[in-house]
Amino acid sequence: RRKASALGHENERSARGTAFAIETLGPLQSHIKEGDAPGLQDLITTLTPRMAKLEDDDGGRELGELAGIVRALYNDAVVKARSWREVLATMRAVVETMEAGKVSRRDAKRLFGAVKEGCITGLSVHKSDAELTGKLEEAFLSFYIGDGAYGNRVQREIVHRVCQCSTLHHLDFTDM
Repeated sequence: RRKASALGHENERSARGTAFAIETLGPLQSHIKEGDAPGLQDLITTLTPRMAKLEDDDGGRELGELAGIVRALYNDAVVKARSWREVLATMRAVVETMEAGKVSRRDAKRLFGAVKEGCITGLSVHKSDAELTGKLEEAFLSFYIGDGAYGNRVQREIVHRVCQCSTLHHLDFTDM
């Protein structure tokens, strides 16, 4: 009888762990795939106490076979969220300095580097901060026009598409 009871408790704990793993994996993957920095940060903030408790209490045994997967994805999400925060902070800082006056080549290079880093890591600036996306477009166009380029419709569309996408390989300019 005790064995049956213990086995029942173990099965119940395993079922709870599996349910927690499934409800954790889906949203984490979704926010990472969408490049949604604020959503990912909110989810990490919510999950951190529970993940710490799982580590302290039983080393993740409650999650069973999925413990390694959940831990790995959670740790990856924490690193990605930190990287995205840094990229967004750089973008905001550069855009602020650009709004104050003429756009310098150094600022444009720094901003382009931040946009490139964001695209490489899958950050969607549009989903994370729609207002910043518009400011990025204005800053790039201001730099290119100030540098002697003629800001025609095609150039504006290219800048717009680059600022709206989360990964550069999704860009398609064949319809231009």
